[in-house]
Amino acid sequence: MKVPLTIADHLDRAETVYGRRTVLFDEPDQPAAPWAPLTAAGMADRARAQAAALDELGVAHGERVAMVSHNSARLLTAFWGVSAYGRILVPINFRLGNEEIRYIVDHCGASMLLVDPELDDHVGNLDVTHRHVLGAESDEELYRYGVEPRPWDADEDATATVNYTSGTTARPKGVQLTHRNLWVNSVTFALHMGVSDRDVYLHTLPMFHCNGWGMTYAVTAMGGQHVALRKIDGVEILRRVDAHGVTLMCGAPAVVNIYTESVYNVPRAPRPLTGHDTSFRRWKAGHKDFRQDYERRSPGGNSTISNQYVPSVRMTLTKPSNVTGLVMKLFTPRSYVR
Repeated sequence: MKVPLTIADHLDRAETVYGRRTVLFDEPDQPAAPWAPLTAAGMADRARAQAAALDELGVAHGERVAMVSHNSARLLTAFWGVSAYGRILVPINFRLGNEEIRYIVDHCGASMLLVDPELDDHVGNLDVTHRHVLGAESDEELYRYGVEPRPWDADEDATATVNYTSGTTARPKGVQLTHRNLWVNSVTFALHMGVSDRDVYLHTLPMFHCNGWGMTYAVTAMGGQHVALRKIDGVEILRRVDAHGVTLMCGAPAVVNIYTESVYNVPRAPRPLTGHDTSFRRWKAGHKDFRQDYERRSPGGNSTISNQYVPSVRMTLTKPSNVTGLVMKLFTPRSYVR
């Protein structure tokens, strides 16, 4: 018997095992009305509602839905609301220029474009059948609650997302990632990183970047909590770590540097470590030369790092050799608490 490996499995497991657990906290400081915290069951229900709305709008299975957005609950949910029901999500780097975004939307053949309100003027009017600015008003059109989505004949070799390079040397290049690619990648990452239902994941890595290195799927499947972070700010990172008991983050070395500088420079009051307030223990940073520098500068000086690898946007994880770039996994106590 062959069971297709699709990314629907991740949210299905979360809903089945952790349905009543609150798993998603939206970015509170954003131009669109933020969503209230969602349970795993609520997140799955919203994904079904999005798929049902796409049915109603005439967006057929196999069509592309492009999304230009900062990290948010809407973007995270779209990884399932779009892809888990037979369509293809195209998360676009919001830092790109108008012409590059226009090229990607045209090149991928998107029939729908979803745009963060802050980026509306920057993106401009593109030639797509459906264009929506994210927010409370568009939510009325993009989510149909209580309606079952049209059935999709699940195929693990079907494209789930199309991810584009940033076009630093030429035009942006799109990579089609199948459900099987994403399933194997995310499960591999979950195993390597030891992701569990006790983890609280702060989205310091843009979700558009290799689908958040697969952690969007991995954390969801394991019943961990997502905390959306719209923009990188060291003080705000520390505030979210305090507020949510963050245990896991991903990011480039520059992001880790911002975090460590804030640890040293922001006055903090001592707090007891109890219950949910677990140690922040892991960083993933995609750069091979960062290890020694972090060990030299890390708060408390008692972090340990084990090396792992991240998938490149240029490759797919169909076999172990198709990986590139160093990842660092840190286990550190809450040494920033003074």
